[in-house]
Amino acid sequence: MTPLGEVVVDQGYDKTFVMIPVPGYDVADVLVDGVSAGAVTAYTFTNVTENHTIHAIFERDMTFSLGRPIPDTGQTQCYDDQGNEIICPQPGQDFYDQDANHPPHRGRKRA
Repeated sequence: MTPLGEVVVDQGYDKTFVMIPVPGYDVADVLVDGVSAGAVTAYTFTNVTENHTIHAIFERDMTFSLGRPIPDTGQTQCYDDQGNEIICPQPGQDFYDQDANHPPHRGRKRA
């Protein structure tokens, strides 16, 4: 959110806050003085005459892709980049360099 932190606004003036999610996330809700304003990306306090609070809640965008789709390889065993066996990711799960798209870690044998 910008601006961040405690913001001083002259009495009677307006102040706009913009919610800026990082890639892969969306605004889920914005709480203004503890009350939901919905999933808005900007909120303006108008004619400020008292203290207010604003809190943005973000959620993961399940349609976001980093361009690394998880291929359906039929694998039953997966390994991290250190050669340790891990649970194979399923479509829609985060993908952190598991061996579905990478050759096995060199220098370590697997049975």
